[in-house]
Amino acid sequence: MEGCASWEWVVFHTEASFFAVEASTKSGEWRLLELYSQDLIGVLCGVNGEHPGSNVAARWRCSFPSPATCWPAYVVASMVTSVGTQTLLNATMDALDVVMHRPVREWTRAVRLRWPVFGVLSRLLVRAADLLRARCRPSGAAAQDAFSRLVDDYTELWVSVNNQGIVPQGSLQRFAVAACPHFEQLDRSACAPWIGGSKGRIRLFGYREVISDRIRGTGQPSCALGVDAEVEHARAMAAKRGGALPRVVEVGPFLCDCLWVHAHAVQRWQAFEFSAAAAELCEETIQANSLVSTASVEVAAIGDGRPVRMTTNAEEPSWTTSTFRESATTATWIPTVRLDERLKLESDEVIDLLIMHTNGFERTVLEGAMGLLVAGRIRAIVAPLLGAKDWPTVLPNNFTLQKATVAGTSAMSFQAVAARWDTA
Repeated sequence: MEGCASWEWVVFHTEASFFAVEASTKSGEWRLLELYSQDLIGVLCGVNGEHPGSNVAARWRCSFPSPATCWPAYVVASMVTSVGTQTLLNATMDALDVVMHRPVREWTRAVRLRWPVFGVLSRLLVRAADLLRARCRPSGAAAQDAFSRLVDDYTELWVSVNNQGIVPQGSLQRFAVAACPHFEQLDRSACAPWIGGSKGRIRLFGYREVISDRIRGTGQPSCALGVDAEVEHARAMAAKRGGALPRVVEVGPFLCDCLWVHAHAVQRWQAFEFSAAAAELCEETIQANSLVSTASVEVAAIGDGRPVRMTTNAEEPSWTTSTFRESATTATWIPTVRLDERLKLESDEVIDLLIMHTNGFERTVLEGAMGLLVAGRIRAIVAPLLGAKDWPTVLPNNFTLQKATVAGTSAMSFQAVAARWDTA
């Protein structure tokens, strides 16, 4: 696509950041989108630390191409001007107009080049039309068919605009509902299902999902804070015991991106994931990287043996794209299993590292592993500090907390901490 070569980085920046912050932002609360917009403006214009204000449109255009130069990049950047309620409708209609006046061959090429045009546009429409967000079912239509239907719907929208002199909310909502399945179909075609590199290949969800997008956008694992350092420490400690490689247990691996980069350097990497869909992708990653003899993933909810209430919300980052539903929240009671009962160790075996990323269930996981912890059969633990941040309080006294790892900004920071068994 002529004129777009120098803007390909926008694809990766958008996949890695925008869909993550957009998915985690509740309706009407655009602080995270504003943070993203400031970041993008800073990259484009050298403007740092400024809150997007009334002059935001002038500032992002300081170095961005016009629609004629690179229309996909222009559409993607339109989200920068949409964070304010006064500019949201104008930015949405402007982006929509740019897209709908391109021929279908350019749509197809934008998808092939992984431009997230249709994902961005779908989200702009959802916000401008004031609709609930969840996952939209793809239409299944071919590009030409989707194009024809969207042109008809777009024409109908503009008839109502011309008749009333404004954009009627009801007409915009009807267009957004009709367009969403087609935009979702096109956007999924732009989502690479595999990402490869020096560490091998990893299987991702073929739609907008926060972890998949971050890996697609950066080409790097979205491995939790502190994990890399603790894996290296586990290797060093295992070597001191006689040259063996470490054994690692991971609870909540989701797409197994930590496993993807580290499993070649351990004796065994045993993962437990409660999402069957995510575990299936993990299994594909294990197979594709010839890790069958080293790594495994099992569908299981790890806890203290009692059932837990799992709540999935349409705005939950790991499962959200855009569609419209009346009720966006479901809750399910899921039985849990204890690591004390699930892990089978020989008399001289230990777990060199336990990795947890369970969105606040870390304490419950440890309470189900208390027998192993008290006996010193788990030598180190690393997990984020989320929610009550109380998982370190249940550790036996002979575990020593390490210095916390902190990342992010003052507006949105993340913390993780490791605890190690005191062998002295």
